[in-house]
Amino acid sequence: MKVVPVIQLNRKSHRGFRAIILEFSYNEALVGLCKEIGAKWSPSITSWYVPDYATQRQALIEGFKGRAWLRWPSKEPSNREVEQRRQRAGKLLQGEMTESQLTCLKNMERLLSSLGRSANTIDIYMHMCTLMFVYLKKDPAAIDNRDIIRFQSEFLVKEGYAESTQRQFASAVKMLYKAYKQ
Repeated sequence: MKVVPVIQLNRKSHRGFRAIILEFSYNEALVGLCKEIGAKWSPSITSWYVPDYATQRQALIEGFKGRAWLRWPSKEPSNREVEQRRQRAGKLLQGEMTESQLTCLKNMERLLSSLGRSANTIDIYMHMCTLMFVYLKKDPAAIDNRDIIRFQSEFLVKEGYAESTQRQFASAVKMLYKAYKQ
């Protein structure tokens, strides 16, 4: 099995413009590919780089296709952003919950436990559904698809939650309504 090299890509300001920095262990084949796509070597950052333009990004993808993995930087929130999000969620969680909402959450917790879900998964699902209940201020029976979409777009997206978290929310809602029907 052929081992494909990995190139870590990072965005950075270089010589007064936005650049994509290509970081990899020295490899003559990759150096040749960098030259082919028009990348330049910078002794000051000891890396190859290209201007951060859409056309150049496409050239990177096409130039390295099948020859190397391009690892784009993940969009991780800063520690400050995470702390601000926690504070806003904490303020929201200070709201009141109805008896039917609490019962629904308890049923979901029992269902998740009986299905063998991890404690972490249960905590996350419970947290997401609690946020939704407090934000919407509605009885579980009265919540419909429009409310769920509204919560997702007005709260999760606006607050900058990652796509993976939003998918977890969708899974949590599915489990919540399985538990609600029981």
